[in-house]
Amino acid sequence: MMRRRMFQLLLVIAVVLGGSLYLKNCGRKKEAPDQSRVDELFSEWNRPDTPGAGVAVIRDGAVVFRKDYGMANLEYGIPITPEAVFHAASVSKQFTACAVAMLAEQGQLSLDADIHTYLPELMDFGGVVTVRHLIHHTSGLRDQLELAAMAGFRLDDVISQDHVWNLITSQKALNFVPGSEYMYCNSGYTLLAEIVARVTGESFRDWTRKNIFDPLGMLKTQFRDDYTQVVADAACSYEPDESGAYKKKVLSYSNFGATGLLTTVDDMVKWLLNMENGRVGGPEVGRLMLEQGTLNDGRMISYAFGLEVGEHRGLKTVDHDGYDAGFRSALLWFPEQRFAVVMLSNNGAVDPGETARRIADIYLSREYEEKEASPAPVRKGVDVDPIFLDKYDGKYLLENERIITVSREGGRLLFQGSGPDKLELLAESDTAFFIQGTDIKLSFELNNVGMVMRLVLHQRDREVEGKRITVTPFSPEQAVSYAGTYLSEELGAVYSVVYDKGRLGLRHMRYGDIPLTHLIGDTFRCDRWWLRSVRFIKDEEGRVTGFAMTGDRVRNLRFDKAGLAPPQRPAESNPFQESKA
Repeated sequence: MMRRRMFQLLLVIAVVLGGSLYLKNCGRKKEAPDQSRVDELFSEWNRPDTPGAGVAVIRDGAVVFRKDYGMANLEYGIPITPEAVFHAASVSKQFTACAVAMLAEQGQLSLDADIHTYLPELMDFGGVVTVRHLIHHTSGLRDQLELAAMAGFRLDDVISQDHVWNLITSQKALNFVPGSEYMYCNSGYTLLAEIVARVTGESFRDWTRKNIFDPLGMLKTQFRDDYTQVVADAACSYEPDESGAYKKKVLSYSNFGATGLLTTVDDMVKWLLNMENGRVGGPEVGRLMLEQGTLNDGRMISYAFGLEVGEHRGLKTVDHDGYDAGFRSALLWFPEQRFAVVMLSNNGAVDPGETARRIADIYLSREYEEKEASPAPVRKGVDVDPIFLDKYDGKYLLENERIITVSREGGRLLFQGSGPDKLELLAESDTAFFIQGTDIKLSFELNNVGMVMRLVLHQRDREVEGKRITVTPFSPEQAVSYAGTYLSEELGAVYSVVYDKGRLGLRHMRYGDIPLTHLIGDTFRCDRWWLRSVRFIKDEEGRVTGFAMTGDRVRNLRFDKAGLAPPQRPAESNPFQESKA
């Protein structure tokens, strides 16, 4: 009898507990997001004829979603699996920064030391560049990828660490005074990898493996320093052409520090968990990794140690994206919510940052609602005397050779960049304006007679000066004076300037002909990703002595005019017909 009662009691307890657990689990399922919505984001690329991606979602220290989509290799029909190894592009930078932070914490290097302490071969630029400047992209160094392109390298060429080193050490000038601006610069992270190697006496690849990857169990992760190395399970790089057909996008990089990391989604999960628990590096390195840079004038920028600190829909984020050839990568971490997304892709059609944010949106809707319950108040502009609106109306040439237009329409002042859209400028004062819902601000400086001296565009971490311009016509006589051959000692590169059939252009033995469009005065616009403008330089007598190339991350790289005739083409050819190659 006693045994029967005991059995009945245990049965009741089991039923109650089982029911309780069932209800609890049911509740969890109801609260859990519909994970099929993640599948929908990748449905276009989850086919046997498309490259794809691997995705992991982490919450409260555990993986709550993990899936692979599409193909790792289209030629052999190999799908993406958890074993697939991807090139992580600029997501590599946080590992380089972590190595530097670890050595700084150990006292092996100083973040505030002049980089010549470790790299004495570099040119004396006339201003101190520190290790910390390299980390935060505030060094003023010219970017290695744009330098390589200006020198004649294509992105599908073999680009080794030695190539990059030679480009950087040949530079004689900076883009700006160190610490005065933020400008994303791959060169800085290549130099950081070299500093790690010199301080430790080991190759960068070996040191990071022994001190970061192996301790975290990231056994399929490495910095590749030789593109010919055979890598098991490596995903191939693809990008769609204009018809939508996927083509190989060759990547032959043997350079590292700014890029070069090979990894898997599951290994990146281990790295993300380390950002919370500090198993490698400890709490002090973890703190350094999130330490944002500060400019000379005291302004804080968003870039930390290979990571961007920002926000998404009111929640603090730490993130970084990567783009190389057809590889796309994204790491997105919400530290206060203990939530993270990692995505690695071999499909150039994927937008990594936007995709990671859309995945986060599926999981964090409740957190968004809590943050957005009290939206930030809408800012209101103040009234400005219409006489000021008339003063500001006009076109302005920015330091980066872009033009913005400020126009008065009725009682409003409008801002227009390179696109067709016009945005209203609201006034903070007679000379300072902002655009609602953006981080764009404009300020005007007037002289003592009320004329506009300059404009300053403030956006996020940058300030760009601009001067008011009047567009002038371009004459054939002006074009003829530019013709000739130009050489850059810093790049070892040669270009010719040719004027043919009413059009001016650059000619390079690898690129063919590059059309130039007149912008203003002696400045011409170009539409290459690595070249935005060419500004011809004249001496006091008005003779053309050279030109300066400017891209997004290289400013005023000088070419000197030589006394050589440019190469000739048959008269019937059209040198400015765009190549389809």
